[in-house]
Amino acid sequence: MRLTSDSVLDGLPAGTSGVMNDYRRIVRRRLLLILLLRC
Repeated sequence: MRLTSDSVLDGLPAGTSGVMNDYRRIVRRRLLLILLLRC
């Protein structure tokens, strides 16, 4: 997952870094919830 997010960030301007950081947090929370539910 980190590889895909990093590759996407490389193609975006530095001004959107803050927005992407918030987006990453939301995605991580969702992934954690999904993994916990599956287990």
